[in-house]
Amino acid sequence: MFLLLYVALDTLTLIFAISAAIFLGDSFRPNPIVFLLVFVLVRVLLYRIWFHNIQKRKTPWLRFGIHTTILTLLLPLLIGATAFLLPTTSNVTYWYIAVPAIGFLVSVGLHKVYKLA
Repeated sequence: MFLLLYVALDTLTLIFAISAAIFLGDSFRPNPIVFLLVFVLVRVLLYRIWFHNIQKRKTPWLRFGIHTTILTLLLPLLIGATAFLLPTTSNVTYWYIAVPAIGFLVSVGLHKVYKLA
């Protein structure tokens, strides 16, 4: 029902985490610890606000934790595979166009297979 909203939240979280990791690292080697911390914390914050304040429901923390774990395991694998297949793409194009597109597709697939709410 809220597939587009959940995917938008995941994609925005991914873009924000990439931006923070590049800001504290560089475009050739983003900081992975910053990426994971920002990705998980912003995701928790956005979904907590969504479930608690807007939908007035209890947040499904177990499903959310499993969902976040699957995303954090799949994204680096698919991002690495895409980087291998597109070696001539510029860093800015890759990080801000290709990676969010991968995140969007992974999120859509994951939300269709494993529903969060």
